[in-house]
Amino acid sequence: MTLPADRRVPLVVGFDVEPDGLDIPRHERRPWTGFERTMEIANALRPRLADALDAPVRFSWFLRMDPQIKDVYGSTTWAAETYGAELDTPRAHGDEVGLHPHTLRWREGRGGWVAAVDDDSWVQECVRVSFDSYQSAFGEQCQSHRFGDGFMSESVVGVLRELDVRADLTLEPGRPSYTMESIDGPLPDQFDVPRVPFRPDPTNFRQPARAEAAAGEQLWMLPLASADPDRALPAARRLGRRLRHRGRPKHRPVLLWAPWPSRLLWDIVARDVDAGALTVLPFIVRADTLLRADWAGRFESHLVALGSHPLGRRAALVTPSAVVADLESTA
Repeated sequence: MTLPADRRVPLVVGFDVEPDGLDIPRHERRPWTGFERTMEIANALRPRLADALDAPVRFSWFLRMDPQIKDVYGSTTWAAETYGAELDTPRAHGDEVGLHPHTLRWREGRGGWVAAVDDDSWVQECVRVSFDSYQSAFGEQCQSHRFGDGFMSESVVGVLRELDVRADLTLEPGRPSYTMESIDGPLPDQFDVPRVPFRPDPTNFRQPARAEAAAGEQLWMLPLASADPDRALPAARRLGRRLRHRGRPKHRPVLLWAPWPSRLLWDIVARDVDAGALTVLPFIVRADTLLRADWAGRFESHLVALGSHPLGRRAALVTPSAVVADLESTA
């Protein structure tokens, strides 16, 4: 299904607000310099993008408020308390603040932090603690969420439903299952996750719910914007990808700091928007990503270039809650 010609393409640019790196010292309260830098970049970009897109610009900020943050910083609400003034500015511009829980806990025998995604009770606790902390810090219920490490499960979806969450931005279409030494258990296969927003099936978060089950559902999965990057890759890599992923999707989430020409990046995305394969464009950036000057430069260049691309004339940079409101009004 293609978008009507007169309808703006919703584009979400969100930032994971967290410490610089996951393997952080346990008893050293280091500042979140990645977030501090990202806020500077976003504040400088906002007016430039608003002029280029001829529309208001609203970013999204996903905070860590889980048990690891309490273990290290003494309080799950540390970020809200420490950076409250910094967060007031984007909130005044209509930005959305959501949550980004991780399942990290300290393992002496493993020499550091381990993401315990295989412990369902711990996973649920991390989600609930985060939402309780958000309510305590901001005096309102959190509406948008994205789980850490790309993890998702039916159990997490159940908790999000129970908490009346409207939008989840965890899923990464085209990403295979994989394992890491710092993660207990494999991360879920997302090769066949839909690339467009959907209400999740209660028994399979990767698939849309049937019509009768979706009728009363308010949780929407907003998969990250994905596309086939072949046009941006050298010939040898293109051939290798085709052989490696024969018979399986070749699209992957698009990174806003990818080392591609900006025009080509938006051409690749726009092609799938025009074909109806993409209807909403969520992009996520870890805040500490922009500590690298070259990656920060690409991020800024790509977003500024959107203003002069044909896609930019049809795009609106909005929040996840605004996307869901639009989806529900047109469903």
